[in-house]
Amino acid sequence: MTNEENKIRLVTMTEFLVDVPPGLRQNVAVSLKNLASGFSEVDLPKIKLPVDHEHCNDTEFFLPINKLGIFSSDSEPTTKMISFRCVSWSSVQKHYVILVEPALSVEDGGSVSPMAAAHPMTKVGELPSFGPGIGKRLQKIAGDDLNLLRKADRCQALGLGIAAFAYYRRVVEDRRVKLFNMLIQAIKVVSPSDDVISELEAAKSGQRFAASVDTIKSSLPDSLLINGQSPLKLLHGALSVGLHELSDDECLELASDIRSVLTELIERVDQIATNNTEVKKAAQNLSKLMRRT
Repeated sequence: MTNEENKIRLVTMTEFLVDVPPGLRQNVAVSLKNLASGFSEVDLPKIKLPVDHEHCNDTEFFLPINKLGIFSSDSEPTTKMISFRCVSWSSVQKHYVILVEPALSVEDGGSVSPMAAAHPMTKVGELPSFGPGIGKRLQKIAGDDLNLLRKADRCQALGLGIAAFAYYRRVVEDRRVKLFNMLIQAIKVVSPSDDVISELEAAKSGQRFAASVDTIKSSLPDSLLINGQSPLKLLHGALSVGLHELSDDECLELASDIRSVLTELIERVDQIATNNTEVKKAAQNLSKLMRRT
């Protein structure tokens, strides 16, 4: 075996904290500060994480609150807890419980410098849970199903395709009336006399999302189409597939597609509302100016 083949793959501390799910053991390269004989402190990085908080952006930078100390004499794995604080809103925090194993030897591909080391680490857990986060746009449609949406997000992040797909499908079914209302409000702005408005109003009485979408015959305005296609039809296609017909990987891909379409649709609705607000404000300003002259 060549040296390259024998080389152990290392991840950075940032990669470990941000990208690695709990339960997955990784060899983590760390920078150390030697504070005393046999005791070192890991140089914890500034990390960027998803955030679900009304006062924060969808992603924010976090700084470490406490230290991660390591004793060179440790011959057994030890459990450590480290915490990070959002730079924009200090009450928003991220907590990790990590199992840290003794440093790899030089022969194992570990440290070649007293100021650096490679430790096998496993996340025992983290709070808030691992995942990309819901984001403010998806929260707008979540309502009472916010907890289900968070479960969908968590399952998607952990690669649990069947579970993620089932949760996203449940959210779309439960929030179909909210979704139709958002579309109706947007269409009233861009095309107030459009026949599709009455069809969407009627569709709200349907008991199932797919059956409701089947009753809508008119096309949505171009500004609400995604790649030239109706987002309702795209969601209809995804939700019409039976779970028993798909592999876990296929369900994971569909779950991601459902999330993407929902996010894009809400973004388009938001853009229409923003443009309408800006136009109204501009008209008011010009109207005031005309009255002065």
